[in-house]
Amino acid sequence: MDINLQQASRTHIIALQDIFVKSISVLCTSDYSPEQRNAWLMGVHNQLRWNALIASQYVVMANCNNQPAGFISVNYNEYIDMLYVHPDYAHKGVASSLLNHVIAFAVGNRVEKMATHASKTALPFFQKNGFTMISVNNVTRYQVPLVNYYMERKLIGEKLNAD
Repeated sequence: MDINLQQASRTHIIALQDIFVKSISVLCTSDYSPEQRNAWLMGVHNQLRWNALIASQYVVMANCNNQPAGFISVNYNEYIDMLYVHPDYAHKGVASSLLNHVIAFAVGNRVEKMATHASKTALPFFQKNGFTMISVNNVTRYQVPLVNYYMERKLIGEKLNAD
C-alpha cells in the first residue's frame, strides 16, 4: 500500500476529526465501553482544540489512494498528543509510517526522548515500537473514568531513517 505523508493544515481539520471519530468508534470497542468511547468522542466538538492543534503542533496526515488514512500530532518535538488511524487502514502500516516519521523528525532536532499517553488499544503498538510504560493513569472525561498509559521512548543514539 502506498502511504503518502503531508503536514496537515486547517483545511484538513474535518478529515482529522473524521479519522478521530471512526478510529475510536470502531477500533477501541474491545478496550472501552460505549459510555467511555462516547465521553472520549466528545473531544471532536471542541473546535478551539482542533484549531490549536494545527496552530501549535506538528501534525502529519497519512493518505492512502488519495484518502485520509491517519494522523499524528507532536508538540514541542517530543510529546505525541494524538495518533489515530481510520479503521479501513488499520494494521496496514499507517501508524508505523506516521510514528517513524515523527521519530526521525525528533532525532533530527536532537530530542532525547518522546512520550505519549497511550490508550489501552494503542498500548501494544507503542510497546512494539520501543516505548516503555511509565505509569497507569485514571482520567475522567465528562464524568466517565478512562484509563491510559504514560509511555516514553529514549531516542539518544538513534540514527535518522532515510525518510
